Amino acid sequence: RTPLGMRSVRVAAMATGVGEAFQGDWSDGSRQISITEEGGEFIVEFTHSKFRSVTDLSVANVKLTPPRGGKRYLEFDVLFPPDQSNTEGKAHWKMDQGGRVETLASGQRGQLRMNKVAACEPEDEDDDEDGDDGEEYATGEEEEDSPEAQEIGEAAADDIEVGNEEWGRLLGMWEDEHRGIQVSGPPTLPRVRFTHSKFRSTADLHVTEVRAIRAPSGKAAVTFRVSFPAAPGGPPTEFAVWTVDCDGTRVVHAGGRRVEDVVFRPRPAPRRRDPVMMMMLMTRGASKAVGLHHDILPYASGDWCLPILHTEAALRKGEHYLAQTAAYFDAGQPPPPQLCDAVEQQALRAHGLEPTPEWVEAYRFAARMLSRQERAGVFFLKANDELFRPGVELAGRAV
Repeated sequence: RTPLGMRSVRVAAMATGVGEAFQGDWSDGSRQISITEEGGEFIVEFTHSKFRSVTDLSVANVKLTPPRGGKRYLEFDVLFPPDQSNTEGKAHWKMDQGGRVETLASGQRGQLRMNKVAACEPEDEDDDEDGDDGEEYATGEEEEDSPEAQEIGEAAADDIEVGNEEWGRLLGMWEDEHRGIQVSGPPTLPRVRFTHSKFRSTADLHVTEVRAIRAPSGKAAVTFRVSFPAAPGGPPTEFAVWTVDCDGTRVVHAGGRRVEDVVFRPRPAPRRRDPVMMMMLMTRGASKAVGLHHDILPYASGDWCLPILHTEAALRKGEHYLAQTAAYFDAGQPPPPQLCDAVEQQALRAHGLEPTPEWVEAYRFAARMLSRQERAGVFFLKANDELFRPGVELAGRAV
């Protein structure tokens, strides 16, 4: 018998030689799987993961799909103990012969790029020449022989591990004089959205195929495809491929042209009055309060931080934290900022994130960007929203 983490489900190969393209070790830098074929049956095993112990990972419902558009897919369910981030304890994987994986977990779709490790055969040369079948990727309109699609294939070869610390340098807002984007989420499931554009409505800008990659310069970068209509309100018939690295260098491929320029961080908001800044230092929990950032409109784009916020809320209700802060509240004084920092860092570590300054600020920023309804589910954010308004002008007003 094999250990729990190495359990596998075998599925009969549907044609002689089909398993050869899938066989081998595959890795995206954060996890590794092994696919073998014995006696006409596939065996899928997890051999490494940065996020969970392999003893908690098992595979079920493996199946090899019939040919479609010249491609075949190996589909299976990954099972693990349920937690706050995935209450079902299950994720579905659909992997093609070139290592591209579509995932479905807790109703959210994602994409991974797995590469064969050690000695392996090159990908099937016909893999990138087959037309999409309308289900493989978000738009179903990708022309694989276009220059932009070739760039996507070239970027995928750079899908190697991007560390949390350097990825943190990419998180947040980037803009030029015409448009702006926001990068959020962890490197394993990055998100990009357009915040504004002088040329098109952001509702017409559809972002797909978002990946964390290593740029040719060696720097951490995010690459994505943006589709848009030729006429306002029409179907997305045109697209461009963007790559932005952590220093703001942007490369855009569109219409057979390549443009390289620079995007910048937005200008910082004017400094608040000193009393307000002092209040923020005294009440470190307010780092996630919109009361100190009334000039930033919240919007639901940082939901990756919700599981971490619930963990932090549980820690703040724990006996250890309450015992540390009780004496200060009894004396009518705020607790030292170090206590809030410590529980915040503990929550980040519990979700596999190193609490570097970049990740701490990204976490706080994402919490401020949540909708009022999402924030209401976290007791200390709800209290911030209802009670914490240090910027209100009270001079000359009855209270």
